[in-house]
Amino acid sequence: MDENVPPIISEPSPKQVEVEVLPPEPGQSTGFQRAKEASPTRQKAYKIAMFLAVLADAIQIGLFPIFGPGFLSAANVILDVVAFALFWRLVGWHPALLPGFLFEQIPLVDLAPTWTLAVWIAIRRNSRRAGETESHPLSGP
Repeated sequence: MDENVPPIISEPSPKQVEVEVLPPEPGQSTGFQRAKEASPTRQKAYKIAMFLAVLADAIQIGLFPIFGPGFLSAANVILDVVAFALFWRLVGWHPALLPGFLFEQIPLVDLAPTWTLAVWIAIRRNSRRAGETESHPLSGP
């Protein structure tokens, strides 16, 4: 036999193994149960974030002459920085928040409801992820 050729190892056929799943001990919760318990708080934060996004866009659109280019354009930047920080805190980091912030800095583009769109995208993705966690087949009845 040639020394450079590795020996052929046949893999054993797969075996079925029975596994008994034990319930958690009293007072101990599983990760899925903790996700379900935290969900109402997260949903409340999402609702607050969406309300604040609509409010921030309404202020910028409704008070356009004040937030337009000129003396009070600093107020527009301050509003955007505060909004970005609030959304980051309420929703968590999401890539949609950064373009939302950058588009808000472009004159006349900030008249579009970019904060509402960015927060909606972030909430939609996170809600879908939370829903997958809650409906996991191992989460029990």
